[in-house]
Amino acid sequence: RAKDVVDEVAAACVAMAKRKRGALIAFERQTPLDPWTQTAQRIDSRVNRFLLDSIFHTDSPLHDGAVIIREDRIAAAGAILPLSDNDRLAQSVGTRHRAALGLSEETDAVVVAVSEETGLITVCQNGKMERRVLRDELGAVLRSRLGGDDDVKASKDGSSGAGRTNPVTKVLKALVAN
Repeated sequence: RAKDVVDEVAAACVAMAKRKRGALIAFERQTPLDPWTQTAQRIDSRVNRFLLDSIFHTDSPLHDGAVIIREDRIAAAGAILPLSDNDRLAQSVGTRHRAALGLSEETDAVVVAVSEETGLITVCQNGKMERRVLRDELGAVLRSRLGGDDDVKASKDGSSGAGRTNPVTKVLKALVAN
């Protein structure tokens, strides 16, 4: 099921990138993203590429904010994320990408940004920005990031960061291990 979530997000992002439709999608991991979901439009829906595409359509009132995915559900849309104040970022890095980086600096979320100007896909995690992620590799990159070493270490020592284990992370760890 978690593989389906990543596949749906990747498919939506690739389709939006081809049309140069901007998008910002955050995967909650151990750190709760409640401060950003509480001020957004709550959705509580199955992750679906068509719903994501509709949310980020320029005529949608939610298109400028972020979608937050919690476990295997779209928890909220239209979320306003914190902007990175990293002064080493190029002037060309826009607000959507600064927000993706900003959330990854403050939490352990994995955040995907699609540029509406270039159609390029960026993945942010742990305050680092991986730009120009190839469209056909996005699913694998997300599976790798969501089931990364940090989560494996946390589960081995029994700590869970925020006191709960994200089911998506558990399943993705199992997929990566196999």
